[in-house]
Amino acid sequence: MKPHLADQARRAPKILLTHTLHWPNAARLATSFHDIGCDVQVLCRKTHPALKLRSVRRGYLYNPFAPLRSLRVALEEADPDLVIPCDDQAVIELHQLYNVIGRSRYSSRRIRELIECSLGRPESYESVITRSHLATVAGSAGALLPPTEVVASETQLRDWLCREGFPAVLKADFTSGGSGVMVIHNERTAADGFRKLSRRSSLARAHGALGLKFDPYLVRQRLLGVKPKLSVQSLIRGKLANCAVACWQGKVIAGIAVEVLATQNPTEHATVVRVVAGREMLGVAELIVNSLGMSGFCGFDFVIEDNSGRAFLIEINPRATQINHLALGEGRNLPAALRARIADEPIHSGRAVTDEKIIALFPQEWLRDPQSKFLNDNYHDVPKEPELLKYYSKPKPKIRHYMDGLRKVSC
Repeated sequence: MKPHLADQARRAPKILLTHTLHWPNAARLATSFHDIGCDVQVLCRKTHPALKLRSVRRGYLYNPFAPLRSLRVALEEADPDLVIPCDDQAVIELHQLYNVIGRSRYSSRRIRELIECSLGRPESYESVITRSHLATVAGSAGALLPPTEVVASETQLRDWLCREGFPAVLKADFTSGGSGVMVIHNERTAADGFRKLSRRSSLARAHGALGLKFDPYLVRQRLLGVKPKLSVQSLIRGKLANCAVACWQGKVIAGIAVEVLATQNPTEHATVVRVVAGREMLGVAELIVNSLGMSGFCGFDFVIEDNSGRAFLIEINPRATQINHLALGEGRNLPAALRARIADEPIHSGRAVTDEKIIALFPQEWLRDPQSKFLNDNYHDVPKEPELLKYYSKPKPKIRHYMDGLRKVSC
């Protein structure tokens, strides 16, 4: 489906970015889409810097305690040609809204069609968002994957570790950005990790999650007593790497591949990357995108094994990642590729923002280490918008209104 193609020549394609956290990728993408002639709107928290950007025509406020209502209002009022989730919870909520509308007597066919157009085949939604389904998805596409298994008990985890050995990585479903991931090196850390990631939490711990992690999804799950599904994966020794692609109806239309040079910590986002050809990684991405019939943005995390140089797939992120906004020339300008598809026009990639291979991401590397050598010696991806520079030079936004909302829900 290509919504509104008949009148694309008379107006700019409309993009709605949805974001439930405070990651910078939504703001960076808003500017990128605006610069190539798109009408950009954003659904996000009221403290998100994207709402201050001149490149955003209209913002919609995301309510973490009524997320589907927030999302539906934004979709109905924005009436976009494409909706782009910028974090995993935003993806989950699009899936949930799709299913809720499908069961309703007053279903909105337009919203369901929009979600299908933006994300791809609905039957693939559950497989692509859950870490525990990675082995099935990767196996069907022939991707190289470390030994991986879903574990429902400490006994099952212990048996798996006896077969596969240490070190390993324990992962919880429906977490992202490095949360819900623990590296285990021995039986003690394995037992502690399993209990920590699988336990149901108290209301007090839920308050702590909101305050420290700033993640209302985890709070809702904990308040409801939901126990996450865990999977364990062998730790491959090597360099972290990833690729981000723009895809349309099961075909990759643009892609960027990078190796990771610096991270916030071993299980969190990259802060400095080196652009590489990444043919093996992009080849795996093409196979999985085709197998699942995906559309929109998607990221794939890999480890390049030290001894063999082979790329092992370790995670799929069916959303915009933090390098999607980078315009790196022909075949590497992801926003331009998606704009061309929804406008039914040739892709105009434009000039690359830099010819340098090493890129320090803003604000990630600056926040990690303001004295980092990468900020001066390599390309620093500093935005041109003074609003973003001002926002990230201040302390983190207050979360009092979210705590107040939590107290109302828990009463």
